[in-house]
Parts: sequence; structure tokens; C-alpha cells
Amino acid sequence: TLIIMRAFASRIDVLSVGDSSILIHKNGDLVYMNEKHTHTNSREHERLKSNPQYRGLKKPFDYIPFIRNSHEMQAKRGYYNYFGSDFEPQKHHFAMTQALGHKNITGYDPERHIEYFEETDDINIVMGSDGLFDMLLLEKTVNKTPELNPSELEDIQKDNIDILTMSATELVEKAEKRWKKDWIYHWHIKDYSQVMGPISFDNGYDDISAITWKKNK
Repeated sequence: TLIIMRAFASRIDVLSVGDSSILIHKNGDLVYMNEKHTHTNSREHERLKSNPQYRGLKKPFDYIPFIRNSHEMQAKRGYYNYFGSDFEPQKHHFAMTQALGHKNITGYDPERHIEYFEETDDINIVMGSDGLFDMLLLEKTVNKTPELNPSELEDIQKDNIDILTMSATELVEKAEKRWKKDWIYHWHIKDYSQVMGPISFDNGYDDISAITWKKNK
């Protein structure tokens, strides 16, 4: 995956491909977060119609755990996009609809965003891999079913403060600790009272990378 950020005197210019993320905060408010190139991106559905190798979307048998708060995970349905030829219609499957490499099977059309700012604006940017953002609670992406309780809302607020104040190294360390901790897992896709635990990813967590950039008044 790819993220490119260029800073100019009065604007930020970003490009993204895949499932890495970039957050731009202006004066403490989230003003931009890129859309991941996955099955949830409606623009990708239209783009893939022109790909002669695209064979459609299918759901696997297993569910994927996503963090719901600072100590609980919740099961979500995962999907794969299938690509292939008439002779091998399901030769390749990807969770992402855009990816660099893989013989350019998925193709790519980067998302671009330009964020303008004034000299008096504070700008805070965090960029990172999915291994970082999988372990950070963002109001835009966290699962809200069932409804979030007050302590879960506090967890989201705490993570938002950390995103605005922590260095790249501190954010990576925070994500690594969460990957390695023990979690309570709501494993049933519909019955949220069904739990198991503890589960941990100590021996198999995703790659974690982060870059931060700030402009103060």
C-alpha cells in the first residue's frame, strides 16, 4: 500500500492506495481521513467493473476480530475480491481492491486530497499502516452495534487525544502493546452476549508503522 504526503506553504497534498490510513486534524478537528480501498468503498465497485480479471466479491467462512474498546474485540464479516482468467476464475483473492504489486492485478487509482490551511491554523497529521490503525479507536470506523456505552466513548476520546499528542514512536508502541495484550472476544456475529477469552496476537500481529507531521500557529 502507499501514502504520499506533501506539505506546502498553504496546503497539504496527499495520495493513498490500499488500506493504509492518513488522518488530518485542523485545530483539533478531524477534517480528512482517506477511504480505504476495500469492499466498503462504493467508488471501487464502479472502478472494478472495467477490470477484465475481476470475478466478484465473496465472504469467507471465518469472521475477523476488530477492537471495540480498549479491552474487547468484536467479530465482523470479512470479504475477499476475486480476480482471475476464464481458465482460472478464482486464482487470486485480495481483501483490498487496490494494491501495489501482485502483477498489477487489482489496478490502482489513488485517492487524492488537498487540504488548505491558514497561517493561524494548527495542523496535525498521522499516517500509518493498517497494523497501527487496527489498534486505534476512531469514531468514524469503530463498530457501533450494539450502541456504545459511556466507557467505550471515553476510550475513543482517549485515543483521539493520543493521536493528537503522541509521537510516531509512542503511537507504534501503543499499538504493539494492544496487539500483545489479552482481549475479551465477542465472537458471535449477532449474539453479542457470547464471549470468549482471553485471545492475543502476541505471536502474529500485523506490521505497524507511523509517521506524524505537525504545523503549529
